[in-house]
Amino acid sequence: MDLEKMNVPNMLEFLRFMNELKHLKRQGWVLKEVQEPETVAGHMYRMAVMSLLFPLKAGLDRVRCMELSLVHDMGESIIGDITPYCGVPRDEKLRREREAIDKLAALAGEGGAGGRIKALFAEYEAQETAEAKFVKELDHLDLLLQAREYEQKGYTDLEEFFRLHFESPVTSDLALQIMADHKAQSVENNLAKENGAN
Repeated sequence: MDLEKMNVPNMLEFLRFMNELKHLKRQGWVLKEVQEPETVAGHMYRMAVMSLLFPLKAGLDRVRCMELSLVHDMGESIIGDITPYCGVPRDEKLRREREAIDKLAALAGEGGAGGRIKALFAEYEAQETAEAKFVKELDHLDLLLQAREYEQKGYTDLEEFFRLHFESPVTSDLALQIMADHKAQSVENNLAKENGAN
């Protein structure tokens, strides 16, 4: 896109919203009282890196997986990170997200990047393409990995994050290793408690 054809004020406004994601703490970790929890942008970034890094099944479009990773939570720059514990029904959350994506798409240019953002968000939400399904697994894998990293820093009461299910061989293999590490630490912690009580 040529600079003279770009709506510069709108593009700057769009980028200001993206700045919000750099500082928006992931609400699930805030509720677990994690000090300095990851941000939404950090979560999206690691998912995009996973898309770049992992071997993909034949036919999967790596670039589209990266794009889906970067777009799937973009609406949170406007509505915030709404978790199941926030008391907002799923349909209402999705309505707010779509409204936010529409606003961001208008700023980015409906005919260009904005249209692409809307299409990618719709694809992710529909969960009908192989790429959307794989990226959903990356979303869960990043959550699982982040829970394990916080567990290693001494945070407890994260068991609910270790109950995710994975279909892709790539995500399954990684998840199994993370879960094995989690179980080993749980056994170690329980033994330490028992020894401390004696």
